[in-house]
Amino acid sequence: MLQHYLIIAIRNFFKYKLQTVISIAGLAIGLVCFAYGINWLKYETSYDGFYPQSKQIYMLYGVDKQTGKKTEELPLILARRLKQDFPEVIETTQTYIKIEIYKRV
Repeated sequence: MLQHYLIIAIRNFFKYKLQTVISIAGLAIGLVCFAYGINWLKYETSYDGFYPQSKQIYMLYGVDKQTGKKTEELPLILARRLKQDFPEVIETTQTYIKIEIYKRV
């Protein structure tokens, strides 16, 4: 059965050459655009390693006690308390709910 479908597909490829070329070219262009988009998204959402002192930047995550999953949702007061309680913390910043710490080495 599968062999029959393949034979019909190959016959149609040869019968409709222009349509086949356009379809394959469109698929190839679509896959290239998709791969480029995924890499761009990964770059935009990745850790910012291009800063001069990037080894001193830390990102905090919490662990949900019920599910055990890693979460970025932390209390907003945590950033101020970390800077207050730990002298090695130079600066804190929050992006949405994430907290990043700049620490003295």
